[in-house]
Amino acid sequence: MDKLYKIIYCDDLRIHMAVMEEIPEKIYFPEEFDTPENRLESVTAASIAAVLASDLKETNSSVTVMLRNVEKCVSYSVTAQQDGRVCGAVGGYTKGVLNDGYILEVVRRSGIGRDYSSVVCGSTVEAVIDEYITGSMQRKALLKVYGNCAVLAEELPFTSIIEKGAEALKVLESNSSPEALTEADGFRFVEESELSYGCTCTKRSVKKALVAALSGEDLSNMEEVLEISCKLCGKKYHIEKSEL
Repeated sequence: MDKLYKIIYCDDLRIHMAVMEEIPEKIYFPEEFDTPENRLESVTAASIAAVLASDLKETNSSVTVMLRNVEKCVSYSVTAQQDGRVCGAVGGYTKGVLNDGYILEVVRRSGIGRDYSSVVCGSTVEAVIDEYITGSMQRKALLKVYGNCAVLAEELPFTSIIEKGAEALKVLESNSSPEALTEADGFRFVEESELSYGCTCTKRSVKKALVAALSGEDLSNMEEVLEISCKLCGKKYHIEKSEL
């Protein structure tokens, strides 16, 4: 089961941990991109999105993580909602100036419709994660990914993230299950919630977006039936011209 844990470590460190088991298997993969290597990187994108969304408070707010493997021309897009729903899709990516490495784009959507976007690049996944946390977010925090688990550790007032964070992450990395952590080790569980696969898309919202994107002339000249895929989860909708 996919879960989000909120933990305090030694009364000095706030830790959010997202453990992904079932959700990555439901991410939309076109056949040409469905490889074990791509599956593994999609888990990374999903766990990062879930843990970054863990501090969202506004209803209908979300975090979208787009992790792009430049050399392989593959893009992993995952959206995590404030209510614990996570969805994603994998697709192609056209190279630009960069020929290798990774690009990480994170879009935070507030409940009132405002978007905050950040884009960073680096030679490895770890490099783009560190650049996003320290450069874009400008937070004294550490974000690490271990297999199907992402951990965000942030200092509480008057503590040192470098010392406490490294200490806590070392313990977390050596434990296969969060339930194995105890207060004797300095970990105090504050909250535990479930994560589930789910998207906010509906046929109605897809039709509304289509009408907004096309001019009257485009609508009159369109085919009798269009196949439209949700850019967040990959779900396909068949829209008839008469419905618009």
